[in-house]
Amino acid sequence: MANVLVVEDDTGMARILSDILRAEKYGVRIAYDGAGAFKTLEKEKVDIVLLDIRMPGMDGLDVLKNIKQRWQHLPVIIVSGSVGIDSLEEAKKLGALKYITKPFQIDEILVSVKNALNA
Repeated sequence: MANVLVVEDDTGMARILSDILRAEKYGVRIAYDGAGAFKTLEKEKVDIVLLDIRMPGMDGLDVLKNIKQRWQHLPVIIVSGSVGIDSLEEAKKLGALKYITKPFQIDEILVSVKNALNA
């Protein structure tokens, strides 16, 4: 079973993503900010990260940059309502595997996670 870290400051959205992934038998951890994400990554086995861009404190692009510096082979998928071309380009440059916009289709999340884990 693969473990997914959902980094999302919106508790409702974090719960939705968690429910979707758990229904498919993924292990799910939730962090509500960058600090929580790093704490989880340091203590637990994580196979993939779903990461929001807009969060208080450290934004998702900074979190992505730090993840890729420390865990360069860890796949990261951005799931965000912020669709700015600058954010998209920066996320790709920093190593994001995919950029999914909110609102999303459940299948898009599941297929993207499965593809990332099988890559």
